[in-house]
Amino acid sequence: MRAYDDEVAVRTRDDGRDGVEPDAFVWRGRLYAVHLVLDRWVQRRPWWRLAFETPAGAQACAEGDVLSDVEEDVWRVEAAVGRARDVRLQAGYGVYELVCSGSDWRLAAVSD
Repeated sequence: MRAYDDEVAVRTRDDGRDGVEPDAFVWRGRLYAVHLVLDRWVQRRPWWRLAFETPAGAQACAEGDVLSDVEEDVWRVEAAVGRARDVRLQAGYGVYELVCSGSDWRLAAVSD
């Protein structure tokens, strides 16, 4: 996987378990449709980022997430540009890691 730390705009959908998951995202001017959520986990945010951020008023990605200021949600998703039947034939196909910290989303990694 190649590492990134790019801000992205993410559209979410109800995950069926009282939360949300990514449905689509815009990265570098292109709209990527999420076809499959492969995995999801929570990780601690880097302490050095917390020193410069103020999460006041930020809406957490997971509803009722009390630790949203020190933890972030990570989704590993299969996504691509376009709507072909076989997602692997689409432009931009890959496995992407999307990270949500408070109300901010970023793309952390990509694997083709």
